[in-house]
Amino acid sequence: MPPTTSNLASKSYAATRFRVSIDDHDITAFVKNVEGGMIKSDPVEEKAGAAHIPLKHTSTRSIEPISLEVGMCKANWLLDRIQEMINSRKHVRYSGQIDYADPNDKARFTHQFTRALISEVTFPAFDAAKAEYAFLKVKMQPESAQFEPGDGNPIKNDPYSAQKIWQTSAFRFDLEINGKALSTDHVTKVESFTIKVGNKVVPQGGRQLPAYLPTTVTIPKMSIHVPLHYADSILDWYRKSIANVQASNKDGAKASGGYEATGSLTVLDPSRKKELYRIDLDGVGPEQITMVKSEGGNTNMKSIKLDLYVTSMKLINVK
Repeated sequence: MPPTTSNLASKSYAATRFRVSIDDHDITAFVKNVEGGMIKSDPVEEKAGAAHIPLKHTSTRSIEPISLEVGMCKANWLLDRIQEMINSRKHVRYSGQIDYADPNDKARFTHQFTRALISEVTFPAFDAAKAEYAFLKVKMQPESAQFEPGDGNPIKNDPYSAQKIWQTSAFRFDLEINGKALSTDHVTKVESFTIKVGNKVVPQGGRQLPAYLPTTVTIPKMSIHVPLHYADSILDWYRKSIANVQASNKDGAKASGGYEATGSLTVLDPSRKKELYRIDLDGVGPEQITMVKSEGGNTNMKSIKLDLYVTSMKLINVK
């Protein structure tokens, strides 16, 4: 039986009531969920004396990463910061605050963090068959955190109805080699992919919490699904560059990477006429083709899954 209004109001916290601000930018309206960011200990176990029960005690501390799932619609400030990090390798440290509230929207618990570095950015799967809102998953690694009871002041959460214009079903995927386009007009799905930034742990003398230094940005591979009926040019590309081993060896004297493509993943508005966001791809090559599982009685078109390696990405927030 669902709780009544009076029962709900008697609870101290509500999972749907929170506020997130980063560097004084309130992004709550576009945050679907938030978790992590608390301090944890790394216990040490010692076998001392003749006792058969080992001793344990607290040693160093660390902070869990903060994970945010943020709507891509109009979250321009965050999208711009991610763009700077990937395109220009500009790593910025962020400070912020998360307020957790009761059903009456009054702050009951405050969690503050400082000097956080973005460590992961996960783009959603774009699927022509699923008209879902497009949310970006961002993971941040803070260097310090503290928490305390909330001040009881009300928090304000604005609706994010504008999120409807960013949907995972509205996209375009393009590939071309030496100015010649491959047939990708019928790509039905681009699987989710994650850009990672390495964080080197640096101990700080007597301080129990370590510092973090950004290192290598790892560009992920991408996987697309194409109906077999429309995959002729893709299969030909795969055959010439990967499947036909003898041809690859014979053509080795040609310019290195002659089979590599450039491309882009473009997020569109529901009309499919206006660009909202674009990811330009360079140094793209085929890794593997997999026939999507066949099932008796399934009326869907037979599709292939193409795994692509990507050398570099450039994020472009179209405003």
